[in-house]
Amino acid sequence: MRKKESVASKEIEERKIYGVVAVIQSLDNRILLIQETKDKPEYDKRVGDLSNPTETIEKGETIAEALARLLEEEVGVCEGMVFDLEKDWIGDYRISGGYWGRAFLVHYQGMADSLVDFQAKEGEVINHQWVDPSEVRELPRRAGVLEVVEDFLQGSRGVIREMCSPGFRQK
Repeated sequence: MRKKESVASKEIEERKIYGVVAVIQSLDNRILLIQETKDKPEYDKRVGDLSNPTETIEKGETIAEALARLLEEEVGVCEGMVFDLEKDWIGDYRISGGYWGRAFLVHYQGMADSLVDFQAKEGEVINHQWVDPSEVRELPRRAGVLEVVEDFLQGSRGVIREMCSPGFRQK
């Protein structure tokens, strides 16, 4: 068993994680999605795409710090948000090119219909909305969202996805 653990650790170390992704789940099992307001083709992200809140890790920042900053900047709320980096690590996903994101489950200690006003600080994302995770397949979304949500729904932990499907936009 030792050898298998060391191989998995080496694989994790070799990936350069550029960003963190949050699957924010309410007590009534809905997830929070945001709508993008900027195009970033290198991440297969277009204006109007729905996405899990996602943030680039800044130089010198730990993954935990980046995830906490993501909640503050993209969701606007940290209170009632709970995560454990080890237990809640869903997986690592290569979104496009060499860009990897590490996804975590974040437990929101409230119901989806709570009166909390979720808003991004910078206006980079808008229209925060709670959805049933099973509906994500039919929604316009950026690359990687489908795989992250499907792995979340299956209760997967520690998944490594070398390739994610491109964004989905209705024609």
